Amino acid sequence: MEAGRAALRTSGRLGYDLSVQFSKLSDQNPIARLNIQSLEKHYGHGASMMPHYHDEACLVLILSGFAAHTEGHQSVELHPGSALYLPPAQRHSDVFGPHGAHCVVNKIDPLWIHRLGSDFGGLTPRVTRDGHLYALGVAIHQEIKKPDDLSELIVEGSLLELFGRWKRDRRRRAQCVPGWLEQAKSMLVDSFSESISLQDLSRSVGVHPVRIAREFRRFYGVTAGAYIRKLRIDFVVERLSAPGKMTYSTLTDLALDAGFSSHAHMAFAFKRITGFTPSEFRKLHGPHRRDESR
Repeated sequence: MEAGRAALRTSGRLGYDLSVQFSKLSDQNPIARLNIQSLEKHYGHGASMMPHYHDEACLVLILSGFAAHTEGHQSVELHPGSALYLPPAQRHSDVFGPHGAHCVVNKIDPLWIHRLGSDFGGLTPRVTRDGHLYALGVAIHQEIKKPDDLSELIVEGSLLELFGRWKRDRRRRAQCVPGWLEQAKSMLVDSFSESISLQDLSRSVGVHPVRIAREFRRFYGVTAGAYIRKLRIDFVVERLSAPGKMTYSTLTDLALDAGFSSHAHMAFAFKRITGFTPSEFRKLHGPHRRDESR
């Protein structure tokens, strides 16, 4: 067991690391050699992390503040109570809100993840607001923060429970989503750039708008309106960053094609999700930019 703590400040970010590592190796244990490091981080106003990846799997917990997390062409908002799982070598970037963010990053040995089975390597959904899973993540951090002779057993058991519950939840969602709700979601994917309402969905799938709104949020974790906004932002991100796809003469044309009412409407929604204006994002992530793997 190794313990270490360090404070550092770089480019507007204050990071306070408090870590304990556990290593375990046993021929009898099929899930052997747990090696985990827990880092407590404070990020200041406007801090950002350019595209990068970690060799380890990461379980990230947002304690306070806000972060916009981007993987490829998809972005998601992280609020207090959010838990994010990143598989090893998953390229991503982060932008932190006006009040910064306080978070915990649990880095897990990828060999341990691999021994759980192939299903866990690509665990999805990547983000959850499930209170029980979040509480397990916090308990893991607290156990590593003040370890004793039983901490290794408790941490490993908590990780197994967390990943097991996460996978069970995903399986239940996949099995239980009503056909009419999948149809409604497909309509949003196909028509996100158009004006579509709950009443339109109701007429198409034959279900009351109130029930559509309730069940959509229950199964997919977001409102139908927030899902449409995400689809539009993903479309804009793809066009701004992919070679040969930014064929619009102005950002206003891109905004209208994505379904926004104006350039200003797109810029407001885009910055809320990614932390950048479309122009800033294009400069940082456009195809002309040199690739940075770390």
